[in-house]
Amino acid sequence: MDDLSNPIWAQGRTSEAESLLKEALEIDKWVLGYENAVTLDTMLTLGEYYVTDGRCALAEPLQRKVLEVQTRLQGPNDPNALQAAADLATAILIGPNRSKSRVNEALELARRDTNADPYRIGFLEILGLALYRVGNWNEAINAVSNAMESDKGQWPDLYFLLAMAQLRQGDRAHALQNYSKGVHGIKDSPTPDFPQKVLWGEAAFLLGKTPPPCPICPVDLPKSTSPQSTPDSSKAFGLHQ
Repeated sequence: MDDLSNPIWAQGRTSEAESLLKEALEIDKWVLGYENAVTLDTMLTLGEYYVTDGRCALAEPLQRKVLEVQTRLQGPNDPNALQAAADLATAILIGPNRSKSRVNEALELARRDTNADPYRIGFLEILGLALYRVGNWNEAINAVSNAMESDKGQWPDLYFLLAMAQLRQGDRAHALQNYSKGVHGIKDSPTPDFPQKVLWGEAAFLLGKTPPPCPICPVDLPKSTSPQSTPDSSKAFGLHQ
């Protein structure tokens, strides 16, 4: 049923796609069991949909279950275990609860993924975001730059993340350039998902730009965005960094 739900979700019929996946998951668990590969695939897909839609709290239990089972049965480098780790890290890094311990967990998961697959763009982006969240601007820029070498400009959210890290280092000129590239790219792409909106919104807030429609974006933009007075986006977004 995953093959049916994907095009439905892409058409914006998210409630219908979610219902199909939840129904499929219940059938899989009843017929095949919790630890069957088909059940875990459905669980992983539903978790990804929840993250895309901004419902990270619903995604996390599914991602943790897939990560635990796949790692135990197939080893830490199993493709689904790596994907579950990436999805869980994403949910932590863009969700509302960014406590220090959780962000450190996300960083550990991201390092695990990039150690196993050092050239995968998505894994490098998650590593860059985790490094940004812990305040390691240099390594964050390196991770994002490595992702961009393979990306060829197709992931506009990479530009937002790079702009954020550059601004934290005091490089406002390059931050503005990359932010503009991100906006241009995301406007030429399909409707941005929740993770993209979070990065777009954070970058916009830090640079004093108009943010996208997003439930966690700040209402009031900063009066000053010089490197010396860069606002704390974690507070502006009502999040814990």
